[in-house]
Amino acid sequence: MMNGLMRLPHDRRPVLGIVPLGSANDFATSVGLPLEPGPALAAVKTLSAYPIDVVRVTAGAGSESDTSYYINMTTGGFGAEVTSTTPKTLKRLLGGGAYSLMGALKAWRHRSYRGTLHWDDKEENVSLLLLALGNGRQSGGGQVLGPRAKLDDGCLDVLLVKDFRSVMELTSLIRELQSFPSDGRFVRYFTTTQLTLTTEVDNSPWPLTLDGEACCYDHFCAEVVPLALRVLLPDDCPLLSSNSRV
Repeated sequence: MMNGLMRLPHDRRPVLGIVPLGSANDFATSVGLPLEPGPALAAVKTLSAYPIDVVRVTAGAGSESDTSYYINMTTGGFGAEVTSTTPKTLKRLLGGGAYSLMGALKAWRHRSYRGTLHWDDKEENVSLLLLALGNGRQSGGGQVLGPRAKLDDGCLDVLLVKDFRSVMELTSLIRELQSFPSDGRFVRYFTTTQLTLTTEVDNSPWPLTLDGEACCYDHFCAEVVPLALRVLLPDDCPLLSSNSRV
């Protein structure tokens, strides 16, 4: 849907109304929309349209690349593995809790992913457990990975979670995930307008999700398209800059 809307000229894009039909419904939950189809359809008649940012991702393997768009969040590495391996039947039975269950199972057999990140004037070789690029705040059935994200601020909220090697280090990692430091031992949280990841030939491809759709890539670039789409949202939506105290 997002790809189709973004192919249209800006002045011809219709207003987007959201009726949650998924298992996790992270975007609808975080912006305060009704989670049942009936109330969500009724809300479309009364909600106001607000311009929000869209994130464009150009990603591929080898020489091939595709462009996709999203409004909520992309996760790479461990988080994308959980999304892609959670059985659909389990998603239906447990809703967002299915992602937490699969995440707990994966954590004991976790692996890190290597690559080179480029953003602003920085370049860094990384070995990460998780990468999250948020326009919205949560993914994977309620996991808040971008706690300070706004939909209309022109920025990506970036979360980097480094690999851990022991239960003691895991305890420190979890503690840092409660505060999202800008330069912690295991967790880094910052904003940018564009971030690129590349891998070497001997690196494993990165599992990457775009609003819940999972694929593997060896390079990708995410960049903000400011105020590209009008979306029907509650006036008190905490992800709007006009509600900056939330």
